[in-house]
Amino acid sequence: MLYRRSFKTFRNFRFCFIFFFLLVLFSLVLSCGTDSSNPESTIPQQPGTERSIGPEGGIVEITDPDLSSFGAGIYIPSNALTENTLLSIQESNNSTSSPSDTYPAGPVIRFLPDGTIFKKAVTISLPYNDIDNNGYIDGTSISEDNIRAMVFNKQSNLWQDIRLTGLDTENNILQIQTTHFTDYEAVLYLTEKCESTGTLIQAGPFYFSLYFDFRSEPHIYKASVSDVGADLNAGNAMLIDNSTAVIEEENFQDMFDQVVDTTKWTWYWEVVTELTYLGNKAGLADEEVVITINNASPKSLQFEWNFDYHQMAPFEMMVIKFAGTTDTVCTLLDRTPISPSTLTIDLETESGIQLSWDEVTYLFGTVRYNLYMSEDNGSTYRLISTNNTNAATANGLSPLTSYRFQVTTLYDNGLESDFSEAVTGTTVAENIPPTAPANPASSSVTNHTANLTWESSVDEDGTIANYIIYISDDDDNYSIYSTVTSTSENITGLSSNTTYYFTISAVDNRNDISEQSETLSITTLQ
Repeated sequence: MLYRRSFKTFRNFRFCFIFFFLLVLFSLVLSCGTDSSNPESTIPQQPGTERSIGPEGGIVEITDPDLSSFGAGIYIPSNALTENTLLSIQESNNSTSSPSDTYPAGPVIRFLPDGTIFKKAVTISLPYNDIDNNGYIDGTSISEDNIRAMVFNKQSNLWQDIRLTGLDTENNILQIQTTHFTDYEAVLYLTEKCESTGTLIQAGPFYFSLYFDFRSEPHIYKASVSDVGADLNAGNAMLIDNSTAVIEEENFQDMFDQVVDTTKWTWYWEVVTELTYLGNKAGLADEEVVITINNASPKSLQFEWNFDYHQMAPFEMMVIKFAGTTDTVCTLLDRTPISPSTLTIDLETESGIQLSWDEVTYLFGTVRYNLYMSEDNGSTYRLISTNNTNAATANGLSPLTSYRFQVTTLYDNGLESDFSEAVTGTTVAENIPPTAPANPASSSVTNHTANLTWESSVDEDGTIANYIIYISDDDDNYSIYSTVTSTSENITGLSSNTTYYFTISAVDNRNDISEQSETLSITTLQ
């Protein structure tokens, strides 16, 4: 009985011990999984990716093809970072509007942590939209060769142009280099300028054919487009459903190269009665065929009809002649801001540096310039002035200090150019006037002449350029007698038996004048 009671007690104890052990283990797992102090657990607010990168360098990229930011990435070379840093990429919700004359060619990508500064330039990859890989930005008739990149400048609160370092047209990726993190976007910088021609411009005529290809195996329905009539060999139309087909014709692309808004074209059509026959299975006479043409995209047209083409017999065919007209021609004006060139230091003082640069000519609007200054040898810049002319002065600077400058162009469309080449200016020492000449003395005095000498002055922030000798016959009203570079002067043209008074001042290489020396009086002989 005692044994059974002891065994039961032991069994209860073992059960409690196991339960307690499992409870502690669960608590440890739970606490480890919710450790908010671990930076690796930080999750971006938008879909993206993150990775810790150290001084050895590495790559962070978005590899999920379901994300519109697919292809965005960062290549960090070795020694660009000094310590392990959690870097992430995500789509941005930046509410600052892009310039009015830009067309978004891809998503805005944010690289975090915001404001990260790298010791060496990193390479950033940005995706752009060309899903069908036809060489044109989706939704436009603009070639991917015209694509550019923008970076959001938080100093000026403007989107800024940035130079491309690579363009991968096969994977629809552009590349740039930078030393800091912010928001980036692939764009087109274009303005549409439309003018009426006064006369109609015609495109076409072209011929659309729909038929049942009984010669192929298996037998299929086909659609084609040609500019020479019912040519069944020009198969470049795609059947979408029973009543729709889309055609993409190179001639359309040629037409739309200078037309952004394709709705400026009006399309006309007519059934080619001598080639169309739909009376067998389709059961329609030529005059009963209803066709409409719409712009499916800037470089393609969409056809719609009112019957099921699957009912067509092998010898039946529909042929439509169509043409487009417009009286409006639109030119795409490139409004990419040009970076200023030949940034030059014109003057350096103890508290300011004056700069100038080549003027940028802009035919379509006004130009202003943003001047940026760095106090840490170019690691970070801040906006110090916006100027209407191609010159500016940085004021309030410290003496004997170096500053780096860059300038950008600001167009009236709200877009800022890439930075100019940087220049470095150094303020001069705070001005210290020369000491006054000491111990003026005279010798060899005659009735009309005398020789003056004095001790050299000292200039702490420059050199002595010359000395000014002042003369007076009443010790009150002085005039300049002469300017000399030595510490002596032979005075001539004096009157006999007359007292003259002399003082001397020193002038340094910056034209700063010292106080006057003690007064020396000389009385000429009888």
